[in-house]
Amino acid sequence: MKSKNEQYKNLKPGLYLISTPIGNLDDMSYRAVKILERLDLLFAEDTRKAKQIYSFFEIKFPKNGIHSLNQYNEKKVISKFLPQISHSSIVGYVSDAGTPSISDPGTFIVNEFRRSRFSITPIPGASALTTAISVCGFKFDQNNPVVFWGFAPIKKNSRLLFFNRIKSTSGVSLFFETPHRIDSLLQVCLSVLGRNCMIFVGRELTKKFETLWWGKIIEYINYRQEKSLSNSNSLSGEYVIAVETIINEKKNQNYEEIQNLVNLLKSHLKKSETAAIVSKFFKVSKNEIYNQISKK
Repeated sequence: MKSKNEQYKNLKPGLYLISTPIGNLDDMSYRAVKILERLDLLFAEDTRKAKQIYSFFEIKFPKNGIHSLNQYNEKKVISKFLPQISHSSIVGYVSDAGTPSISDPGTFIVNEFRRSRFSITPIPGASALTTAISVCGFKFDQNNPVVFWGFAPIKKNSRLLFFNRIKSTSGVSLFFETPHRIDSLLQVCLSVLGRNCMIFVGRELTKKFETLWWGKIIEYINYRQEKSLSNSNSLSGEYVIAVETIINEKKNQNYEEIQNLVNLLKSHLKKSETAAIVSKFFKVSKNEIYNQISKK
């Protein structure tokens, strides 16, 4: 049987998508370090952070260097380097932190190398998304799946649409947010999903000042207001938010039947009478039915 080190001596050529820690360098896998050590060339979203990893693990830089590749320059960089890269080369890509292609660059380089018939190998590891899923405490299955939305939109109208889409999605929705935008985002979330919406918030995951929070959104907003008065630094850092939305399947199934009955009755009865009959028959809110009729 080969030793751990021997198996990396004859590494398969191609492109390696290497996951890196999201805050704690001790989370770097042994395999990822050995791959970095054997690379001929490395592309990195942030070359400074990539070099910090090499320095931390005391390994030599790739012989052909570490080159910047991010969402702004990826087309230009790949068009320059790809024709020069031999199919016998061992090439790596690391994003800023975590797993490439998850709200980070990675997709473009994968597709370009794949089209050029390079082998593609993922080196799994840290991810803010999977870390949050593991501790959010929300149940998910085929009826209530996990949906990842990436970074939340910035503009208010886009946020309203964003949370209305989440509201209509049964399951666990996760998204990222930055510290200077989270308070305004929470207010939009509150207005669309309601004060009793259950959320999980992970801040500075895997880092020294990591905080995890579970509860109703209104409680979290109050918690942040209290914290900001005592120590605003305790609210800084990157956020991962999970929102649980459960859609009543029976209500959805009855929707078409409710519409049919409303259409049948409204031409013969007053709105209030129609709403009363439909409400009693389907055991739904009379006001909800009345408002629905009034909108038409």
